[in-house]
Amino acid sequence: MRSAKIRISLSKYLRILFHKMKTVYSILQFRKSLLKDEVFNIGIAFGFVHEKGNKVLFKCTDYMRLKDIYSGLNEQMLATYMNSIQKRIAESEFHLHEDAPLDKNFKLYLRKNILLEDSTALQFTTPKIITNIEDDNVITEKYSKELLSFYN
Repeated sequence: MRSAKIRISLSKYLRILFHKMKTVYSILQFRKSLLKDEVFNIGIAFGFVHEKGNKVLFKCTDYMRLKDIYSGLNEQMLATYMNSIQKRIAESEFHLHEDAPLDKNFKLYLRKNILLEDSTALQFTTPKIITNIEDDNVITEKYSKELLSFYN
């Protein structure tokens, strides 16, 4: 009986250790028309897994520059959506469900807490997992700069 208890504890420990070294991100894209393949990366959400608790960070571009590309863009509606996304990320908690991989956990978190998947102009991409060997802030800056570089 004791060995079974050790196996369960070890299994749980390995699962935590596996997730600990991982970071997940999803890009927030603006798509003016569902009929066109034209998209703009306007934000990125990062999910960091830590022993003391998980956290989510969100970085966005100067999304108001889209008005230079699209005449008739409802700037107030876009600003409302972006403020809502930032507020929801700040107020919500990212929990891991043990029986689901990290990318699926993050997709579920984004869909349930941040932005519903529907046919609006704003959509998060399928989350991607990266190995986290650097500080959270370094990763956030590095990936934001690379993936949102169109606007810099």
